Amino acid sequence: MFFRFSFFHQKVLSLGRQGFLWILVFWVIGCTGFDQTDVRSSAPRVLEGQALIEKLKRNNSDLKTFKGVGSLRLKNDGNLQTLRVAWMGESPEKLRIEALAISGQPMASFAGDGEWLYFLFHAEKKYYKKRYEKGFDQFLSIPVHPREMIALLSGKIPVEAHHTVDLINDPDSPGYILILKKRWQGIVEKIYLDSEKQEVLKIECFDGQGALSFRVQRDQFQAVTGFNIPFLIHASDNDGSFFELTVQRCWTNVPVDPEGFAIYPKAG
Repeated sequence: MFFRFSFFHQKVLSLGRQGFLWILVFWVIGCTGFDQTDVRSSAPRVLEGQALIEKLKRNNSDLKTFKGVGSLRLKNDGNLQTLRVAWMGESPEKLRIEALAISGQPMASFAGDGEWLYFLFHAEKKYYKKRYEKGFDQFLSIPVHPREMIALLSGKIPVEAHHTVDLINDPDSPGYILILKKRWQGIVEKIYLDSEKQEVLKIECFDGQGALSFRVQRDQFQAVTGFNIPFLIHASDNDGSFFELTVQRCWTNVPVDPEGFAIYPKAG
């Protein structure tokens, strides 16, 4: 091993400074996988994509708290259920949902405070508590995280954590797609825009294996005290499961009870 290294070292010295620089240049190019040309050619659309993401993040940024009532349709494993629901939230992490049967009987309570998630099923008298990052998927039939649900209810666009952004033409429409990627995971989210890049038409989120977790479409927007709020939110997966929330009334930047974002088991 020492002989091989000494031989290589002598060869480099014999090439002189210019030869060494050429070796260094080829080594750097080899390590980067010839990506520099691609980066330069895509720079304008990358910069535009980043600017669009920042614009989306500012949408309804002054909306801090909210309350609402409406109806929720759930379909999972072929079973369809309709519930009455009421909710309150505080951006970016606090949420409380109360689910009632059509008859008005309380069915379930769900809450998240940024650290824990709480589940109370009234008829079964069952109580669960788990870490916040686990998500609400066992209730909603779609793996929408509480932070994503809070964003949707407040008229915002959930933007997944990412390292890179690209902006491409949508091959199926006159619009565009923002593609968000993580360095070692690949695509984590696609945000579909209209041809003017002003309106979000659809959102798709992906899991760690690159498979679709869910897609979201929003509709029936109404102005609520100056904020544009969707009164219809539809989330689905590729297996036919979905939830559809129809908002009947909602209120923005209203007082919320801080203690309401935690649920504790009832005595007895």
